[in-house]
Amino acid sequence: MLGHIFADSPLHHGALITASAPAVIRFYKGKSDADIDNKIEQICKAMRLPAGTDLATGITALNTRIGLPSSVRELGYPNDDLDELSGHAENIHFNFTAPIRPTRDEYREIFADALG
Repeated sequence: MLGHIFADSPLHHGALITASAPAVIRFYKGKSDADIDNKIEQICKAMRLPAGTDLATGITALNTRIGLPSSVRELGYPNDDLDELSGHAENIHFNFTAPIRPTRDEYREIFADALG
């Protein structure tokens, strides 16, 4: 959902996506979509997270364990203009096929969370 926006960054793409993943997962959680909930549950099982562990929490713990900062800002991502980022995300064609397409305000919340 956020990969194309971070693509212009000089920072490592994979690290940016991994640091932002918990924010995206928190957005999807509880959106009343059985398919998304099922996929999140499958990922939790594949990660062998203890029963009841939230996927975003599990990914954050893994990131910490491997020494990855817990936010995109901690990685050194320079852009903090939430309006610019959310407007850009809203118009990227990659996001048109998201399971639940966020509104501009929801993108703003996701970016605020991902930036830390």
